[in-house]
Amino acid sequence: EGINVMLGALTHIAYVHDLQCRLITASTWKNNFNRNCTSLDGLYKQYKMTSVHCPKPIHEFDSALIGVYAIYDLFSKRKPFEGFDICSFVEMFYANGKL
Repeated sequence: EGINVMLGALTHIAYVHDLQCRLITASTWKNNFNRNCTSLDGLYKQYKMTSVHCPKPIHEFDSALIGVYAIYDLFSKRKPFEGFDICSFVEMFYANGKL
């Protein structure tokens, strides 16, 4: 799969340049979201997100939330997604596609 090759290339570049590299699996951030915020599957249904044939596919939403997870994980003393305002996040996500 193309994504795995890209991740491998990034990991190799980080290694060669003695940089830290941390890969976040889907289960890691999704479990944190479900535990500390709300049901991800419930949000998909509520906002009628699907993998295809919708203005904002699930993978775009998930990609944005991975970034939120990383910010919490790296820069916050709180648990990832703890106190996160998901309603405002979704509104901005749908309003203009840019957060």
